[in-house]
Amino acid sequence: MKFKDWSIQTKLTLTYISIALITLLFALWFGRMVYESIYVGQLKKTLMDEGNSLLQEYDPAKPEDFPKLVDLASRLSKTMILYTNNPRELGACIPFEGENEESIINLTQRKALLRGETVVSMGYNRGVNRSILAVAIPHLDEKRKLLGILFLYIPLATISETFAEMKWFWFLYGVAFYLLAILLSWWISRRISSPIRSMDEVAQAMAEGNYGKRVEVTSHDEIGHLGEVLNRLSTNLEEVENKRREFTANLSHELRTPLSYISGYSEALLEGKTPPEKEREYLEIVHRESLRLKRLVNDMLDLAQLEGENYPLKKDLFPFAQLVEEAVQPFRAAVEKKRQTLSLNLDPSVILEGDRDRLNQVIQNLVDNAVKYTPEGGEIAISLREEGEWVILEISDSGIGIPPESLPRIGERFYRVDRSRSRRQGGTGIGVAIVKRILNNHGGMLQYESRLGEGTKATVKLPRWREKGE
Repeated sequence: MKFKDWSIQTKLTLTYISIALITLLFALWFGRMVYESIYVGQLKKTLMDEGNSLLQEYDPAKPEDFPKLVDLASRLSKTMILYTNNPRELGACIPFEGENEESIINLTQRKALLRGETVVSMGYNRGVNRSILAVAIPHLDEKRKLLGILFLYIPLATISETFAEMKWFWFLYGVAFYLLAILLSWWISRRISSPIRSMDEVAQAMAEGNYGKRVEVTSHDEIGHLGEVLNRLSTNLEEVENKRREFTANLSHELRTPLSYISGYSEALLEGKTPPEKEREYLEIVHRESLRLKRLVNDMLDLAQLEGENYPLKKDLFPFAQLVEEAVQPFRAAVEKKRQTLSLNLDPSVILEGDRDRLNQVIQNLVDNAVKYTPEGGEIAISLREEGEWVILEISDSGIGIPPESLPRIGERFYRVDRSRSRRQGGTGIGVAIVKRILNNHGGMLQYESRLGEGTKATVKLPRWREKGE
Protein backbone atom coordinates (compact mmCIF):
# COMPACT_ATOMS: atom_id res chain seq x y z
CA MET A 1 0.00 0.00 0.00
CA LYS A 2 1.33 3.41 -0.96
CA PHE A 3 1.80 6.23 1.55
CA LYS A 4 -1.03 8.24 -0.03
CA ASP A 5 -3.41 5.33 0.64
CA TRP A 6 -2.68 5.18 4.39
CA SER A 7 -5.18 6.51 6.88
CA ILE A 8 -4.62 9.92 8.49
CA GLN A 9 -4.08 8.28 11.87
CA THR A 10 -1.32 6.04 10.45
CA LYS A 11 0.35 8.98 8.70
CA LEU A 12 0.22 11.13 11.82
CA THR A 13 1.48 8.32 14.06
CA LEU A 14 4.45 7.55 11.79
CA THR A 15 5.21 11.24 11.42
CA TYR A 16 5.23 11.81 15.20
CA ILE A 17 7.33 8.65 15.80
CA SER A 18 9.86 9.76 13.17
CA ILE A 19 10.07 13.24 14.69
CA ALA A 20 10.47 11.71 18.16
CA LEU A 21 13.29 9.41 16.93
CA ILE A 22 15.13 12.27 15.24
CA THR A 23 14.67 14.43 18.35
CA LEU A 24 15.92 11.62 20.62
CA LEU A 25 19.04 10.97 18.51
CA PHE A 26 19.79 14.68 18.30
CA ALA A 27 19.24 15.11 22.04
CA LEU A 28 21.62 12.22 22.83
CA TRP A 29 24.25 13.57 20.43
CA PHE A 30 23.85 17.14 21.63
CA GLY A 31 23.86 16.06 25.27
CA ARG A 32 27.06 14.09 24.77
CA MET A 33 28.68 17.04 23.01
CA VAL A 34 27.65 19.47 25.72
CA TYR A 35 28.69 17.07 28.48
CA GLU A 36 32.06 16.46 26.88
CA SER A 37 32.56 20.19 26.46
CA ILE A 38 31.75 20.84 30.09
CA TYR A 39 33.76 17.82 31.23
CA VAL A 40 36.83 18.74 29.19
CA GLY A 41 36.56 22.33 30.38
CA GLN A 42 36.46 21.15 33.96
CA LEU A 43 39.50 18.92 33.35
CA LYS A 44 41.42 21.88 31.93
CA LYS A 45 40.67 23.90 35.04
CA THR A 46 41.64 20.98 37.28
CA LEU A 47 44.98 20.48 35.51
CA MET A 48 45.78 24.18 35.68
CA ASP A 49 44.83 24.40 39.36
CA GLU A 50 46.89 21.29 40.14
CA GLY A 51 49.87 22.66 38.23
CA ASN A 52 49.70 26.08 39.90
CA SER A 53 49.43 24.42 43.31
CA LEU A 54 52.61 22.40 42.61
CA LEU A 55 54.47 25.50 41.48
CA GLN A 56 53.58 27.20 44.75
CA GLU A 57 55.46 24.38 46.55
CA TYR A 58 58.68 25.27 44.73
CA ASP A 59 61.46 26.27 47.14
CA PRO A 60 64.10 28.51 45.52
CA ALA A 61 66.57 27.47 48.25
CA LYS A 62 66.26 23.78 47.28
CA PRO A 63 65.47 23.68 43.55
CA GLU A 64 66.74 20.09 43.34
CA ASP A 65 63.77 18.91 45.50
CA PHE A 66 61.08 20.17 43.13
CA PRO A 67 61.46 17.43 40.45
CA LYS A 68 61.11 14.84 43.23
CA LEU A 69 57.93 16.58 44.43
CA VAL A 70 56.58 16.55 40.89
CA ASP A 71 57.39 12.86 40.49
CA LEU A 72 55.61 12.07 43.75
CA ALA A 73 52.55 14.06 42.73
CA SER A 74 52.45 12.27 39.38
CA ARG A 75 52.46 8.85 41.10
CA LEU A 76 49.72 9.83 43.54
CA SER A 77 47.48 11.46 40.91
CA LYS A 78 45.76 10.13 37.80
CA THR A 79 47.36 13.03 36.01
CA MET A 80 50.72 12.55 34.31
CA ILE A 81 53.06 15.36 35.43
CA LEU A 82 56.48 16.22 33.98
CA TYR A 83 58.93 19.02 34.76
CA THR A 84 61.89 20.27 32.77
CA ASN A 85 64.28 23.15 33.23
CA ASN A 86 65.19 23.25 29.55
CA PRO A 87 62.42 24.35 27.15
CA ARG A 88 64.27 22.69 24.26
CA GLU A 89 63.76 19.31 25.87
CA LEU A 90 60.00 19.68 25.43
CA GLY A 91 60.37 18.72 21.80
CA ALA A 92 61.99 15.39 22.66
CA CYS A 93 60.57 14.30 26.01
CA ILE A 94 57.56 12.05 26.45
CA PRO A 95 54.88 12.44 25.40
CA PHE A 96 56.53 14.20 22.43
CA GLU A 97 58.55 12.71 19.66
CA GLY A 98 60.12 15.69 18.02
CA GLU A 99 59.63 18.96 16.35
CA ASN A 100 57.19 17.90 13.62
CA GLU A 101 53.65 18.67 12.70
CA GLU A 102 52.33 15.87 14.96
CA SER A 103 53.94 17.26 18.13
CA ILE A 104 51.46 18.41 20.77
CA ILE A 105 53.73 21.28 21.72
CA ASN A 106 54.84 22.89 18.50
CA LEU A 107 57.32 25.65 17.86
CA THR A 108 54.73 28.43 18.23
CA GLN A 109 53.58 27.07 21.55
CA ARG A 110 57.18 26.73 22.83
CA LYS A 111 57.67 30.39 21.99
CA ALA A 112 54.56 31.20 23.97
CA LEU A 113 55.94 29.25 26.93
CA LEU A 114 59.20 31.18 26.71
CA ARG A 115 57.10 34.35 26.89
CA GLY A 116 55.56 33.08 30.12
CA GLU A 117 52.19 32.07 28.67
CA THR A 118 50.28 28.92 29.67
CA VAL A 119 49.56 26.54 26.77
CA VAL A 120 46.57 24.17 26.62
CA SER A 121 46.37 21.53 23.88
CA MET A 122 44.33 18.46 23.09
CA GLY A 123 44.92 15.77 20.47
CA TYR A 124 46.39 12.41 19.59
CA ASN A 125 49.96 11.62 20.64
CA ARG A 126 51.82 8.68 19.12
CA GLY A 127 54.09 8.41 22.09
CA VAL A 128 51.31 7.21 24.38
CA ASN A 129 49.15 5.96 21.49
CA ARG A 130 46.06 7.83 22.60
CA SER A 131 44.46 11.27 22.69
CA ILE A 132 45.46 13.46 25.57
CA LEU A 133 44.51 16.73 27.17
CA ALA A 134 47.65 18.64 28.12
CA VAL A 135 48.48 21.83 30.02
CA ALA A 136 51.95 23.36 29.93
CA ILE A 137 52.57 25.99 32.64
CA PRO A 138 55.71 28.17 32.58
CA HIS A 139 57.64 28.27 35.87
CA LEU A 140 58.60 31.92 36.46
CA ASP A 141 60.61 33.51 39.21
CA GLU A 142 59.78 36.80 40.90
CA LYS A 143 61.36 38.73 38.03
CA ARG A 144 59.25 36.87 35.47
CA LYS A 145 62.30 34.89 34.32
CA LEU A 146 61.54 31.38 32.99
CA LEU A 147 62.95 28.71 35.29
CA GLY A 148 61.27 25.67 33.75
CA ILE A 149 58.10 24.14 32.33
CA LEU A 150 55.56 22.08 34.28
CA PHE A 151 53.66 19.74 31.96
CA LEU A 152 50.44 17.98 33.03
CA TYR A 153 48.34 15.71 30.81
CA ILE A 154 45.56 13.18 31.18
CA PRO A 155 44.50 10.57 28.62
CA LEU A 156 41.15 11.39 27.06
CA ALA A 157 40.26 7.73 27.28
CA THR A 158 39.16 8.54 30.77
CA ILE A 159 36.28 10.57 29.32
CA SER A 160 35.20 7.66 27.10
CA GLU A 161 35.38 5.37 30.09
CA THR A 162 33.11 7.74 32.01
CA PHE A 163 30.57 7.65 29.19
CA ALA A 164 30.89 3.89 28.92
CA GLU A 165 29.73 3.63 32.53
CA MET A 166 26.68 5.76 31.67
CA LYS A 167 25.77 4.03 28.41
CA TRP A 168 23.15 1.78 30.01
CA PHE A 169 21.53 4.81 31.63
CA TRP A 170 21.38 6.56 28.27
CA PHE A 171 20.08 3.40 26.58
CA LEU A 172 17.28 2.88 29.12
CA TYR A 173 16.44 6.56 29.04
CA GLY A 174 16.23 6.49 25.23
CA VAL A 175 14.06 3.35 25.18
CA ALA A 176 11.67 4.76 27.80
CA PHE A 177 11.46 8.10 26.01
CA TYR A 178 10.81 6.44 22.66
CA LEU A 179 8.11 4.13 24.03
CA LEU A 180 6.43 7.14 25.63
CA ALA A 181 6.73 9.02 22.32
CA ILE A 182 5.05 6.11 20.48
CA LEU A 183 2.14 6.03 22.95
CA LEU A 184 1.71 9.81 22.82
CA SER A 185 1.92 9.77 19.01
CA TRP A 186 -0.78 7.11 18.79
CA TRP A 187 -3.01 8.96 21.29
CA ILE A 188 -2.59 12.38 19.66
CA SER A 189 -3.09 11.05 16.13
CA ARG A 190 -6.20 9.21 17.28
CA ARG A 191 -7.56 12.38 18.90
CA ILE A 192 -6.93 14.35 15.69
CA SER A 193 -8.14 11.71 13.22
CA SER A 194 -11.25 10.63 15.15
CA PRO A 195 -13.33 13.75 14.33
CA ILE A 196 -12.00 13.62 10.76
CA ARG A 197 -13.26 10.05 10.43
CA SER A 198 -16.58 11.17 11.89
CA MET A 199 -16.77 14.00 9.34
CA ASP A 200 -15.92 11.55 6.57
CA GLU A 201 -18.82 9.31 7.65
CA VAL A 202 -21.21 12.27 7.74
CA ALA A 203 -20.00 13.44 4.31
CA GLN A 204 -20.47 9.93 2.90
CA ALA A 205 -23.99 9.82 4.35
CA MET A 206 -24.76 13.23 2.82
CA ALA A 207 -23.49 12.03 -0.55
CA GLU A 208 -25.97 9.13 -0.29
CA GLY A 209 -28.84 11.47 0.53
CA ASN A 210 -28.90 10.86 4.29
CA TYR A 211 -28.77 14.29 5.96
CA GLY A 212 -29.68 13.18 9.47
CA LYS A 213 -26.18 12.31 10.70
CA ARG A 214 -24.16 14.87 12.64
CA VAL A 215 -20.55 15.30 13.71
CA GLU A 216 -19.92 15.26 17.47
CA VAL A 217 -17.94 18.47 18.03
CA THR A 218 -15.63 18.20 21.06
CA SER A 219 -13.13 21.01 20.42
CA HIS A 220 -13.05 24.68 19.46
CA ASP A 221 -10.07 24.52 17.09
CA GLU A 222 -10.07 24.46 13.28
CA ILE A 223 -11.26 20.83 13.20
CA GLY A 224 -14.09 21.62 15.62
CA HIS A 225 -15.04 24.64 13.49
CA LEU A 226 -15.02 22.43 10.38
CA GLY A 227 -17.31 19.96 12.18
CA GLU A 228 -19.75 22.75 13.05
CA VAL A 229 -19.73 23.96 9.43
CA LEU A 230 -20.40 20.41 8.22
CA ASN A 231 -23.27 20.10 10.69
CA ARG A 232 -24.76 23.37 9.46
CA LEU A 233 -24.34 22.20 5.88
CA SER A 234 -26.08 18.92 6.71
CA THR A 235 -28.91 20.80 8.44
CA ASN A 236 -29.31 23.16 5.49
CA LEU A 237 -29.31 20.30 2.99
CA GLU A 238 -31.86 18.48 5.09
CA GLU A 239 -34.07 21.57 5.08
CA VAL A 240 -33.59 21.96 1.31
CA GLU A 241 -34.47 18.32 0.77
CA ASN A 242 -37.58 18.63 2.95
CA LYS A 243 -38.64 21.76 1.08
CA ARG A 244 -37.98 20.05 -2.24
CA ARG A 245 -40.17 17.13 -1.27
CA GLU A 246 -42.86 19.46 0.05
CA PHE A 247 -42.60 21.57 -3.11
CA THR A 248 -42.93 18.48 -5.31
CA ALA A 249 -45.93 17.27 -3.34
CA ASN A 250 -47.59 20.71 -3.40
CA LEU A 251 -46.88 21.19 -7.09
CA SER A 252 -48.31 17.77 -7.87
CA HIS A 253 -51.40 18.59 -5.82
CA GLU A 254 -51.81 22.01 -7.44
CA LEU A 255 -51.49 20.58 -10.94
CA ARG A 256 -53.67 17.55 -10.25
CA THR A 257 -56.81 19.55 -9.41
CA PRO A 258 -57.09 21.73 -12.56
CA LEU A 259 -55.91 18.86 -14.76
CA SER A 260 -58.57 16.59 -13.25
CA TYR A 261 -61.26 19.21 -13.94
CA ILE A 262 -60.04 19.82 -17.48
CA SER A 263 -59.69 16.10 -18.24
CA GLY A 264 -63.04 15.11 -16.70
CA TYR A 265 -65.23 17.82 -18.19
CA SER A 266 -63.56 17.77 -21.62
CA GLU A 267 -63.99 13.98 -21.75
CA ALA A 268 -67.70 14.34 -20.93
CA LEU A 269 -68.09 16.94 -23.68
CA LEU A 270 -66.27 14.78 -26.22
CA GLU A 271 -68.38 11.73 -25.48
CA GLY A 272 -71.55 13.72 -26.22
CA LYS A 273 -73.27 12.59 -23.06
CA THR A 274 -73.51 16.08 -21.62
CA PRO A 275 -77.01 17.63 -21.47
CA PRO A 276 -77.18 20.64 -23.79
CA GLU A 277 -78.00 22.98 -20.91
CA LYS A 278 -74.76 21.87 -19.11
CA GLU A 279 -72.36 22.23 -22.03
CA ARG A 280 -71.66 25.91 -21.48
CA GLU A 281 -71.19 25.38 -17.75
CA TYR A 282 -68.68 22.59 -18.46
CA LEU A 283 -66.83 24.72 -20.97
CA GLU A 284 -66.62 27.58 -18.46
CA ILE A 285 -65.16 25.20 -15.88
CA VAL A 286 -62.58 23.91 -18.37
CA HIS A 287 -61.72 27.48 -19.37
CA ARG A 288 -61.44 28.65 -15.75
CA GLU A 289 -59.20 25.75 -14.72
CA SER A 290 -57.00 26.17 -17.80
CA LEU A 291 -56.55 29.84 -16.91
CA ARG A 292 -55.66 28.88 -13.33
CA LEU A 293 -53.18 26.32 -14.64
CA LYS A 294 -51.71 28.99 -16.90
CA ARG A 295 -51.35 31.39 -13.95
CA LEU A 296 -49.69 28.67 -11.89
CA VAL A 297 -47.16 27.90 -14.61
CA ASN A 298 -46.47 31.60 -15.18
CA ASP A 299 -46.00 32.20 -11.46
CA MET A 300 -43.61 29.24 -11.21
CA LEU A 301 -41.56 30.52 -14.13
CA ASP A 302 -41.60 34.01 -12.66
CA LEU A 303 -40.41 32.79 -9.26
CA ALA A 304 -37.69 30.62 -10.81
CA GLN A 305 -36.47 33.63 -12.79
CA LEU A 306 -36.43 35.86 -9.71
CA GLU A 307 -34.50 33.28 -7.69
CA GLY A 308 -31.73 33.19 -10.30
CA GLU A 309 -28.48 34.76 -9.14
CA ASN A 310 -28.07 36.92 -12.24
CA TYR A 311 -31.63 38.18 -12.63
CA PRO A 312 -31.35 41.74 -14.01
CA LEU A 313 -33.34 44.52 -12.38
CA LYS A 314 -34.14 47.49 -14.59
CA LYS A 315 -33.69 50.18 -11.97
CA ASP A 316 -34.48 53.84 -12.43
CA LEU A 317 -35.68 56.78 -10.34
CA PHE A 318 -39.41 57.51 -10.11
CA PRO A 319 -41.98 58.97 -7.68
CA PHE A 320 -43.20 55.99 -5.71
CA ALA A 321 -46.59 57.52 -4.90
CA GLN A 322 -47.39 57.73 -8.62
CA LEU A 323 -46.54 54.04 -9.07
CA VAL A 324 -48.79 53.10 -6.15
CA GLU A 325 -51.73 55.02 -7.66
CA GLU A 326 -51.16 53.35 -11.04
CA ALA A 327 -51.00 49.88 -9.44
CA VAL A 328 -54.20 50.44 -7.42
CA GLN A 329 -56.25 51.80 -10.32
CA PRO A 330 -57.23 48.39 -11.85
CA PHE A 331 -58.79 47.32 -8.52
CA ARG A 332 -61.21 50.23 -8.12
CA ALA A 333 -63.94 48.42 -10.04
CA ALA A 334 -63.66 45.38 -7.75
CA VAL A 335 -63.66 47.66 -4.69
CA GLU A 336 -66.81 49.44 -5.84
CA LYS A 337 -68.48 46.11 -6.65
CA LYS A 338 -67.88 44.90 -3.07
CA ARG A 339 -68.82 48.34 -1.69
CA GLN A 340 -65.48 48.60 0.04
CA THR A 341 -63.80 51.82 1.13
CA LEU A 342 -60.33 52.45 -0.34
CA SER A 343 -58.28 55.31 1.14
CA LEU A 344 -54.83 56.48 0.02
CA ASN A 345 -52.43 58.51 2.14
CA LEU A 346 -49.31 58.87 -0.02
CA ASP A 347 -46.34 61.18 0.40
CA PRO A 348 -45.74 62.52 -3.13
CA SER A 349 -42.14 63.51 -2.31
CA VAL A 350 -40.96 59.92 -1.92
CA ILE A 351 -38.48 59.07 -4.65
CA LEU A 352 -37.42 55.46 -5.10
CA GLU A 353 -34.77 53.71 -7.18
CA GLY A 354 -35.95 50.34 -8.41
CA ASP A 355 -37.55 48.21 -11.09
CA ARG A 356 -40.97 49.81 -11.77
CA ASP A 357 -42.53 46.70 -13.31
CA ARG A 358 -41.50 44.40 -10.49
CA LEU A 359 -42.51 46.84 -7.75
CA ASN A 360 -45.83 47.32 -9.52
CA GLN A 361 -46.21 43.54 -9.34
CA VAL A 362 -45.58 43.70 -5.57
CA ILE A 363 -48.21 46.37 -4.98
CA GLN A 364 -50.85 44.69 -7.16
CA ASN A 365 -50.34 41.32 -5.47
CA LEU A 366 -50.76 42.78 -1.98
CA VAL A 367 -53.74 44.96 -2.96
CA ASP A 368 -55.35 41.99 -4.73
CA ASN A 369 -55.08 39.93 -1.52
CA ALA A 370 -56.54 42.79 0.53
CA VAL A 371 -59.52 43.12 -1.83
CA LYS A 372 -60.10 39.36 -2.01
CA TYR A 373 -60.03 38.68 1.72
CA THR A 374 -61.94 41.78 2.83
CA PRO A 375 -65.72 41.22 2.97
CA GLU A 376 -68.28 43.53 1.40
CA GLY A 377 -68.42 46.93 3.05
CA GLY A 378 -64.90 46.52 4.47
CA GLU A 379 -62.08 49.06 4.52
CA ILE A 380 -58.70 49.11 2.78
CA ALA A 381 -56.11 51.76 3.60
CA ILE A 382 -52.82 52.37 1.78
CA SER A 383 -50.16 54.73 3.16
CA LEU A 384 -46.70 55.73 1.97
CA ARG A 385 -44.04 57.61 3.93
CA GLU A 386 -40.33 57.86 4.61
CA GLU A 387 -39.02 56.72 7.98
CA GLY A 388 -35.28 57.02 8.65
CA GLU A 389 -33.40 55.04 6.03
CA TRP A 390 -36.54 53.30 4.79
CA VAL A 391 -39.53 53.90 2.55
CA ILE A 392 -42.59 52.40 4.26
CA LEU A 393 -45.63 51.20 2.27
CA GLU A 394 -48.51 49.88 4.40
CA ILE A 395 -51.60 48.11 3.03
CA SER A 396 -54.18 47.52 5.75
CA ASP A 397 -57.58 45.86 5.51
CA SER A 398 -60.47 44.91 7.78
CA GLY A 399 -60.70 41.42 6.31
CA ILE A 400 -60.80 37.91 7.75
CA GLY A 401 -57.26 38.09 9.16
CA ILE A 402 -54.59 35.41 9.49
CA PRO A 403 -54.27 32.93 12.39
CA PRO A 404 -51.12 33.53 14.53
CA GLU A 405 -49.72 30.07 13.77
CA SER A 406 -49.92 30.79 10.03
CA LEU A 407 -48.10 34.15 10.04
CA PRO A 408 -44.54 32.69 10.03
CA ARG A 409 -45.38 30.60 6.95
CA ILE A 410 -46.80 33.40 4.84
CA GLY A 411 -44.61 33.60 1.74
CA GLU A 412 -43.81 29.90 1.49
CA ARG A 413 -44.48 28.50 -1.94
CA PHE A 414 -47.98 26.96 -2.25
CA TYR A 415 -48.81 27.77 1.36
CA ARG A 416 -52.39 28.96 1.88
CA VAL A 417 -54.17 29.74 5.12
CA ASP A 418 -57.46 28.45 3.66
CA ARG A 419 -56.70 26.24 0.65
CA SER A 420 -60.25 25.78 -0.55
CA ARG A 421 -61.11 29.45 -0.33
CA SER A 422 -57.86 30.54 -1.98
CA ARG A 423 -58.39 28.09 -4.82
CA ARG A 424 -61.95 29.32 -5.40
CA GLN A 425 -60.63 32.88 -5.64
CA GLY A 426 -57.99 31.90 -8.19
CA GLY A 427 -54.92 32.02 -5.96
CA THR A 428 -51.87 29.90 -6.77
CA GLY A 429 -50.12 30.12 -3.39
CA ILE A 430 -47.00 31.60 -4.99
CA GLY A 431 -47.85 35.30 -5.14
CA VAL A 432 -46.42 36.30 -1.75
CA ALA A 433 -43.30 34.20 -2.40
CA ILE A 434 -42.77 36.26 -5.58
CA VAL A 435 -43.35 39.49 -3.62
CA LYS A 436 -40.73 38.52 -1.02
CA ARG A 437 -38.20 37.61 -3.70
CA ILE A 438 -38.71 40.93 -5.56
CA LEU A 439 -38.30 42.90 -2.34
CA ASN A 440 -35.25 40.88 -1.38
CA ASN A 441 -33.66 41.68 -4.74
CA HIS A 442 -34.27 45.36 -3.97
CA GLY A 443 -32.75 45.09 -0.49
CA GLY A 444 -36.19 45.35 1.14
CA MET A 445 -38.52 43.16 3.18
CA LEU A 446 -42.15 42.28 3.80
CA GLN A 447 -43.78 42.07 7.24
CA TYR A 448 -47.28 40.99 8.25
CA GLU A 449 -49.39 41.92 11.26
CA SER A 450 -52.81 40.34 11.63
CA ARG A 451 -55.57 39.34 14.03
CA LEU A 452 -58.04 36.69 13.10
CA GLY A 453 -61.39 38.30 12.20
CA GLU A 454 -60.05 41.85 12.57
CA GLY A 455 -57.87 42.40 9.51
CA THR A 456 -54.32 42.32 8.22
CA LYS A 457 -51.56 44.88 7.65
CA ALA A 458 -48.81 44.18 5.11
CA THR A 459 -45.75 46.42 5.49
CA VAL A 460 -43.27 46.85 2.65
CA LYS A 461 -39.87 48.33 3.57
CA LEU A 462 -37.49 49.51 0.84
CA PRO A 463 -34.17 51.40 1.13
CA ARG A 464 -34.65 55.17 0.77
CA TRP A 465 -32.96 56.77 -2.20
CA ARG A 466 -30.39 59.37 -1.23
CA GLU A 467 -28.88 62.07 -3.38
CA LYS A 468 -25.12 62.22 -3.74
CA GLY A 469 -23.55 64.03 -0.85
CA GLU A 470 -26.66 63.69 1.32
